[in-house]
Amino acid sequence: MTGATWAVLAVTVLVVGGAGAGLWWGAASAQAEVEAEAPAVLDGFLAAATQGESAWVDYVSPQLAASAPAIPLFGDAEAATLIEMTVEADAGPLSYGTNAVLKSKTASGADTALSVVDLTYTFTVDGARQTATATQVVWLARPFYYGDDQPAEAEDGRTPTSVGPWRVAAVDVPTPSQLGDREPLADTTYATSSPSAATCRLPQSAFVDLAETARLTGELGSACVNDDGRVALGDGIDPAALAIRFPTVNSQTPLTEVTSVVGSSDVPAPLAEVRIAAGADEYVFVYAATGVDGRRTSQSDARLIAISKAESR
Repeated sequence: MTGATWAVLAVTVLVVGGAGAGLWWGAASAQAEVEAEAPAVLDGFLAAATQGESAWVDYVSPQLAASAPAIPLFGDAEAATLIEMTVEADAGPLSYGTNAVLKSKTASGADTALSVVDLTYTFTVDGARQTATATQVVWLARPFYYGDDQPAEAEDGRTPTSVGPWRVAAVDVPTPSQLGDREPLADTTYATSSPSAATCRLPQSAFVDLAETARLTGELGSACVNDDGRVALGDGIDPAALAIRFPTVNSQTPLTEVTSVVGSSDVPAPLAEVRIAAGADEYVFVYAATGVDGRRTSQSDARLIAISKAESR
């Protein structure tokens, strides 16, 4: 296939929830109706991603692989080591459909597939092991070909000459219709004794507060830091020196958020990472969501628990 072929496919699955992950890839398989292919891709992706293994890229679209700032569902590997994070995934059955409309339990004729996945994160905050859970949806898609090398969506009434491989295309927050009768997991054992602040509701606003404090005081202090300022620091990180080099950040500054999982507009993800350059180095700031009676809610906030140097990709 030509290089242009890889850059042509834009399946409308991208519309799903505004996930933002591109769905671009070329044909590599002529097996149109192999029921085992999509489950194998999903299982391979989850096994590699939750273990922080580089093989995750073998199961995703090239565009998603190129655009992801770190390992999906896992985040930055150095940060994961610093907080001693482990991840477990429990995937539900795949639902299939066309053009992001799910209506079948079989892959026949489908260009879209979705699985609801429960995730359990275990990590360390100030020497204590914490657990957080979350439910996400993992989208898969594949291109159809109709007599030429132009990838397209599946079209009713037309028989494709070939079908490309299934690949993971996006991870997103599940909608009520995707969850059906079940409730999403949103439990966490992490809580702080200090009262929350409005600026700490979501990781990006908490990071802006940290940047403002660094700019005004020359210190890495914030209402959104873990109790008593207890933050795990990676090798070679000097908080005072980092504060001096801290870039100017405000609510309009685009930030690279390396989320382990995706949060909603008002409930923070159980773990989230913000990656930013300061001086000649890049750093990852790890935020954990607090629990209200053991649950993440709109009253939860994001607290800084660790800072590490970013893993190069």
